[in-house]
Amino acid sequence: MKINKIFAAILCLMTIVLGSCKEDTYSPAEMLQTAQVYFPSDGQSVYDLVMANDFVSVSVPLHRVKTDDKITVNVTATGADGDTIKVAKTVTFEEGSNAAMISIDVKTAELGYDNFKTINLSIADEDYKTPYGYSSKTIIVGVPAPWVSLGDATYIEQFVGVLFGVDNIKYPVEIQENNLIPGFYRLVFPYDGKYEYNGDGQWDDTQTYYLEIHAENPDKVYISTQAVGMDWGYGMFMVGTLAGYYHDKGDEAKAEPYYGTLVDGVLTFPANSLLLAMTDYNNGGLYSGGDGTPILVLPGYTLADFSVSATYQGIFITPSEQTFAVVGVTKGEDAKTVKAVVVEASVDPAAVADAIASGDIEATDVEDDIVYVPTDGLTGSLQIVTVSLDGDVVKEIDAVPFEYYGGGSNPWVSLGMGLYCDDFIAPLFTEEGEAITYEVEILESTEKPGLYRLVNPYGAAFPLNEPGDYDPNATTYVEIDATDPDGVFILPQSIGLDYGYGPMSICTEGGRYLSNYDFETLKEYGYFGKLQDGVISFPVFVTEDGSTEYQGVTYMGSSGYYGGLNKSVSIALPEAVSASAKARANKAKAVKHADKAHGKVASKTMRLDKRLVKSAKKAI
Repeated sequence: MKINKIFAAILCLMTIVLGSCKEDTYSPAEMLQTAQVYFPSDGQSVYDLVMANDFVSVSVPLHRVKTDDKITVNVTATGADGDTIKVAKTVTFEEGSNAAMISIDVKTAELGYDNFKTINLSIADEDYKTPYGYSSKTIIVGVPAPWVSLGDATYIEQFVGVLFGVDNIKYPVEIQENNLIPGFYRLVFPYDGKYEYNGDGQWDDTQTYYLEIHAENPDKVYISTQAVGMDWGYGMFMVGTLAGYYHDKGDEAKAEPYYGTLVDGVLTFPANSLLLAMTDYNNGGLYSGGDGTPILVLPGYTLADFSVSATYQGIFITPSEQTFAVVGVTKGEDAKTVKAVVVEASVDPAAVADAIASGDIEATDVEDDIVYVPTDGLTGSLQIVTVSLDGDVVKEIDAVPFEYYGGGSNPWVSLGMGLYCDDFIAPLFTEEGEAITYEVEILESTEKPGLYRLVNPYGAAFPLNEPGDYDPNATTYVEIDATDPDGVFILPQSIGLDYGYGPMSICTEGGRYLSNYDFETLKEYGYFGKLQDGVISFPVFVTEDGSTEYQGVTYMGSSGYYGGLNKSVSIALPEAVSASAKARANKAKAVKHADKAHGKVASKTMRLDKRLVKSAKKAI
């Protein structure tokens, strides 16, 4: 039987050890006659102090072996400034005593909270040292901030959406409360790797950042402007609230409308009262945003789900010629009272919701997943306003536009088949990153000449689409406003696609800025496209760092990406399209379909990751 290799190795080791023991002779350690002063190895190293107006003293033990005499030992210290932190230069051992204390005095009020200092202590007298003990010791002194962890809060991020097209995501973050100031909270580094939009290297990992929240008065909650340790290439992110900005300036009157509230563990700020800045973007200017929904839920509390969403599913006409909009509704578990009404598209949905809550508008109760809402004789551009109520308080609103002409004249006339060059979607989902030109039907408004619609441009006609990417029963338009041939724009609008990154919408740069600036100003500065000889084209813009040329924006969910990267977004009206141009477009479309069949298209996989800084007005 072979001996186990491990046991063989042990036997070999024992032979070596025993052999060496036979050859070695024992030499006792030298007996020292000095005091042999040393720092004990098991002594305290970190000293948490308390805040006080006077000095707070710390005593560090020093030991010796020979105790016959009274002696004084010199001590050196590095890391003590002699003012805020004072270290005694000598320590005295009384006769017969084997221990003495090094005195350290700290002005904690000057040191401040969480400002820990490292001090290196050493025995200065060589004659008193011993080779058998430590002749130096490192200690740390400081006043820990009075924060107590409450566990994980639920953070619903809304700040980044002020300038960037990203969704408001919900995730757990540790929250601490100041035990000296009840209601003063801080989130522990909410913008490190926990924040899913952060990539490697996009946050400062050399220290811990906190988001401090002042809720000492739960009816007047504010957040002072502060760094959060994240940088997406525009400098450090700074966040705060308008209430915090004005509160810190001592302007209570201006702060009053913007305070948040902490009710039943849920923190909410008014819409457009959150602030975001990036230190290298527009000189660190503060921009406002936020949708008025909760941003934080404390541990032990839950966020009620009053959500409601609706989809238009068509028109139902009874034998007695009563007309109803067929609406599919999805409700949150706490949305017990939901009502819906059809109104004209031009009406403010928030005003409609308030009127429903007050009883001024009679609405249809939504009790099932499908509801029939009377149109009350309305035709044209309409909308379904669905509202979730808690008593007479509006909690959530959803507005879904649709068109119904009730047998009357349709204000849109078909011009025939034109050519559309898509440079919004195709470059993001093809390996080549190219734009695609293909045929689409184009309508023009009879009521507003120059207002055009592309009919289902991202439906079956779109070369990258596959079954399931779009709703074959829905009609989706892309509207182009060319009523001023020198001021053409595409407003932000849904295109009826979702490749798994959220519902898609597009707009040109001029259309994006119209929500913040007037038409004539944008036209003067060249933000709009042109309609010339039957062809619509759009200007090209360059990012501040010069790295990207683009024409507009593609949104997936609320994540924004630069559109028009090939500078090719254009529409050729039927009157301007030659037979040869149509043939070339159809050939290119056929090639794209062939590429899909051979796996050359990066189907549903994002090719680019260019996040977009949105247009926004400075808040301050």
